[in-house]
Amino acid sequence: MKLMKARGPWIEIFLAFIVLNSLNYLLFPEDPGFLQFVLNPYWLVILLAASRYGFGSGLLAAGLAALHVLMMQFPSWPSRTELETAAETGRLTLPLAFLITGAVLGEIRQKYIREADEREALARDRQRDVVQMKELLENSEKARHILETRIVGETSTVRTLYETAQKFESLSVDKVYEGCLEVLASHVEVRKASLYLLDGDQLVLKAAHGWETGAETEGKIPLEKSLMRLAVQQNRMLTVRDILKERESHEFLEQYSSVLAMVPLRGSDGQPVGVVNIEQMDFLSFNEPTLHLVQLVVEWVDKAIQKVQFLGGLSRQLLRDEEMGVYNYSFFGRLLTEEMKRAKASDTRCGVALLKLDRFGFLNSGIQRLLSRTLVTLLEKQLSPYEKIFHFRFEGTFAVLAPLREAASLTALLKETSERIEEFAAAGGTKSRLIFSNGVVSGTEDLRAFLEPLLKECRIPAF
Repeated sequence: MKLMKARGPWIEIFLAFIVLNSLNYLLFPEDPGFLQFVLNPYWLVILLAASRYGFGSGLLAAGLAALHVLMMQFPSWPSRTELETAAETGRLTLPLAFLITGAVLGEIRQKYIREADEREALARDRQRDVVQMKELLENSEKARHILETRIVGETSTVRTLYETAQKFESLSVDKVYEGCLEVLASHVEVRKASLYLLDGDQLVLKAAHGWETGAETEGKIPLEKSLMRLAVQQNRMLTVRDILKERESHEFLEQYSSVLAMVPLRGSDGQPVGVVNIEQMDFLSFNEPTLHLVQLVVEWVDKAIQKVQFLGGLSRQLLRDEEMGVYNYSFFGRLLTEEMKRAKASDTRCGVALLKLDRFGFLNSGIQRLLSRTLVTLLEKQLSPYEKIFHFRFEGTFAVLAPLREAASLTALLKETSERIEEFAAAGGTKSRLIFSNGVVSGTEDLRAFLEPLLKECRIPAF
C-alpha cells in the first residue's frame, strides 16, 4: 500500500509530460520543448508536483523538464565547447532554473509534509491511547459487574446460611451436628467432612458426611494421637498450610492427606469442645472467602448447640406467649446480645425495632388486647420466619429482631404497620396510634448504648 502511494506522484508527473509533449508535437511542431514560449508549460508540472508532493517529486519534475529542454537544444551528446557556448549564451539558464525551483519549492513543501506526518502520527498515538483507555474502561466495567455479582451472590449465600442455621435451634443436639455438615455440603461444596466432640482425652465421632458406606472408622480417637490436637490446642481454624508450619505436625505425617482444614467447636466459655474436619472439597472452592463461610457456619452451630443445651430443660412456654404469638421480654436481651455478637463476627447487619401503642393505658383491657393482637398479626404477615417479635418492658410495647434486614426495609415495614394500626383504631372509635423507632446493629456489642437512642425516640423510659 505504501509502495503504491509512493509511485502515485511519479506516474502523475510522467503522464503530465506525456500530455505536454503530445500537445507540443501536435500544436507546435516547429517549437520542440516550448523553447520559444515566454512561460514554458513545463513550469506548471514543476510547480504542481513540488507544491503538492514535496522535494522528491519536485526534483523529479524539474529534472525531467530540464532533460527535455537540453535534449531539444543538443540533439546529440554535447561537447565541452558546445556546453561553454550554451552557458555563455544563456541557454542553460532555463534548465538550471527548473532544477533550483523544483528543489527549493519541493523542500519547503516537504517541511510541511513532515509536520503533517508528525501531527498525523501524534493523532494516531492519541487515538490508540483512547482505544486502550476505552478497552481498560470496558474491562473495569466488566470487573465491577463481576464483583457486584459476586458480592450479591455472597450476600445471598450468607443470608441462606443464616436462615438455615436458625433452624438448628429447633433441633436436637445430634441433629445439629448432622445439620452442620449438611449445610457445608449444600452451600460451601464440601464433599467430605466429619465432626468430633471431646470426651475427656478422647475425640468421639458424632457426624460424618461423604464417607463411603461401610468404611472402617474409629468411633473414638485418643486426642494425643490425632492431628486434631493442634486445632484444640490453638483454638483456631487450621488449614493444610498452617499445619505444615507447625513444629508438632511431624508427629502426624501420615494424617496429612486426610484433612484440608480443621475448625474448633467452642462451648459457652469459648474453649474447644470438638473439631469439624473438612476432608475433601472442590479445589477451586478451597479459598479464603469459602473458608471464612465454613468458619461462620461452625460458629453459628456453636451458638445453636449452646442454645439447644440451654433450653433443653426449659419449656418453650416460659419463653413464648403462645396466645399472643410473641416471645417474652426475658428472652429479648439474651437473644439480641447473641445476634449483636454474630453480626459483628460475620460483618452482617441486624435490624432492631421498638414499638409502642400510644395512650395504651387509657384503653379498656378488651381494646388493649385487640390492638396488641392486631399489631402482632400485621407484623407476622410481613416478617420472615427467622425474624422474631417480643413483649417489651411495659404493656403495649413490643420489640422486633430482624437479622440481615436493612434499615430502609424495616422502616418501610413499620410505617405501613403504623398506618394500618391508626386506621384500625379510628374504625373502633379509639385514638391510639403506633410510635416506633428502629436501628441496625453492625460492628458493636454494646447493648445498652445501642438501645438507649431507640428508647428515647420511642418515648419508653430508659433502663
